[in-house]
Amino acid sequence: MSFAARKCSCSSVFQYLFVFILSVVDPEISEALTVTDITQTNVSLSWSIGNTQHIDLIQVYQREMDSSGSSPGSWSIPENTLSNSSHIVMSLTPGTKYEFYVKVHSYGKTNSTNTITVTTGATTLWLGDILEKCL
Repeated sequence: MSFAARKCSCSSVFQYLFVFILSVVDPEISEALTVTDITQTNVSLSWSIGNTQHIDLIQVYQREMDSSGSSPGSWSIPENTLSNSSHIVMSLTPGTKYEFYVKVHSYGKTNSTNTITVTTGATTLWLGDILEKCL
């Protein structure tokens, strides 16, 4: 919240009228979206929000990239989160490259993190499993 002082002249006596103005500011989110863990099917993301007084919604956006590294698909929102600092995106395809970013909504304004690229862990095949299927 911020305030402003306005000088008013009344009968040659100056009075100060303080008008409190609710500052509607963009939500303060760190641009540094980071990955804290990667598995075959999950990616754990972390970010920082400075002003958490009134957060309406936090959305984690994702899109799958093709093998050439381009992003043919559109951004999707797998789910909204209420956490102010982290989220686990689940049910991803093993060995696949994804892009992620986070958008915070507050008082009708939005702010976003940077976009990061993550490749989920590849499926591991054990030689014993392959031989068992062949025999």
